[in-house]
Parts: sequence; C-alpha cells; structure tokens
Amino acid sequence: MSYDLKAIRTQWLKAAIRDFDQARAEELAKIDLVEVEAWAAWARSQEEKEIASQEEQHDPIVWEDAKGKPQITYKIKKRIRMRKEGQAGAPAFLEVVLKCIAKRCEILGLDAPKRFAISWDDLTPEQEDRLARGEPVDKVLAA
Repeated sequence: MSYDLKAIRTQWLKAAIRDFDQARAEELAKIDLVEVEAWAAWARSQEEKEIASQEEQHDPIVWEDAKGKPQITYKIKKRIRMRKEGQAGAPAFLEVVLKCIAKRCEILGLDAPKRFAISWDDLTPEQEDRLARGEPVDKVLAA
C-alpha cells in the first residue's frame, strides 16, 4: 500500500513539473512575441515620415454675362507639397522591450537575489512570526 502511494506521488510530481515547464515555455513564447513586435515598432518609429501641405490660390476671372453685367468667378489652383522628416523613434517601444527582458529574467530565475540587512533587535514579535512563516522579507519589513 505504501509503495503504491509513493509511486502515485512520484508520477504526480513528474506531471506537475512537466505542466510547470510547459506553462513557463508558453509564457516565455508570449514574451518573445511581444518583444519581437516591440522591436519592429521601434524600427518603424524611426522611419522618415511624409508630411503633406496644401495651398490654394484663387485667381479672379472677370467676365460679362448675357446682360452685360460684370461677373467674377475664381479659378482655383491647388498645390500639394510633400516633404520627408526624420524621426528619433518612440522610446515607449524600448520600454516594452526592457519589460520583456526583465520578465524573462524573472521567469528564468536570472535575477540576482535581493539582500536585506535585518536588525533582529528592531523586529516586532509579529514580524518575527511572519518571517518564521516564510513571508517575503521585503513585505515584512515594509509593514
């Protein structure tokens, strides 16, 4: 009986690890996709943009109608000008890239561990209990 439970527990742990690895891989793939899109958007934000401006000129044409009365109409000339202007790029896309990198490092455990200087004499009994229960140090010290 004990052997059966141990075997079931071992299989369950292996399945849980596989599920965790799969979930991590899926999240990393999503982050990769977001980062690729952010880099592409960054590149597009650096491309030259075209700016159009339009001018209209109204030239009067004076003529007489059938009764001999002077009439005025206007000949309209439109001129459209195009110019190109360079762009420095939108820094918001680089912020997205940095967030992707930070999240990937967090998921992969590449971040350096945080260090805290704890003055044990200054801790309250409640803080000591929270630390003993395994609460994160930064949350216990922030309270």
